[in-house]
Amino acid sequence: MRHETVLICVLVLLLSTIPAAQEKLYVFYPTTTRPQVIQDRMSSSFDGVTVTVFGRYNDFTAKVGMDPPDAIITKPALISQIGGYTIVLNAQRRGKTEEAYVLVSINTPLDPASVNGETVLGAIDLLGRNGMKTFSEQFFSVEPKIKRVTKVEDLLPLLSFNMAAGIVIEDVFVNYFKTTSQLQFAITSLTGSKGGILALAVRDGSKADKTVAALKKNDKEICGMFEVDSWK
Repeated sequence: MRHETVLICVLVLLLSTIPAAQEKLYVFYPTTTRPQVIQDRMSSSFDGVTVTVFGRYNDFTAKVGMDPPDAIITKPALISQIGGYTIVLNAQRRGKTEEAYVLVSINTPLDPASVNGETVLGAIDLLGRNGMKTFSEQFFSVEPKIKRVTKVEDLLPLLSFNMAAGIVIEDVFVNYFKTTSQLQFAITSLTGSKGGILALAVRDGSKADKTVAALKKNDKEICGMFEVDSWK
């Protein structure tokens, strides 16, 4: 009986030294902050969560397919496209969960109605080739030629070197271009379906409690890296 008691105590001690399972969180949202900076900052704040931040659509979707994480942070449209994940928190900007898009050109405003099948427009690749095609259909009656880039800053050369007639971006990034270039930008609001800004989704059958709790703290620095005010 004494030996059994000792054995039980040893097992309890061993189990207590085993670290709790880490949740896995993948993040994909091209912004003006580098992915590694976002990853390092979130990793230091999200206890019990392994955070991986991706800068490219293909890398993100491939990894989700091969090694599904407990939770993902990305565009709601991409969450729906991937499937198998349920949104539990939405990012808010100025009290709204949806964002507006604008068409940026040089000197002269670009009329969305003038866009045709030969018009080249730049955009950040958030949804892949087919997804970006559907995305453009929200704003233009005729599908333009979408030149996809991976980073916000990659859009500026498209305009400065006349590689595109304009670029389609979230209105929150307009100030970035105005403060990093001497070019005279013309901003045209785009009407159409507005998409969600950003969302946290949990894999079906998982909880990701640590990730949800960490994001609900609404750390100002982390929110700032995503250009949002809060998560609710």
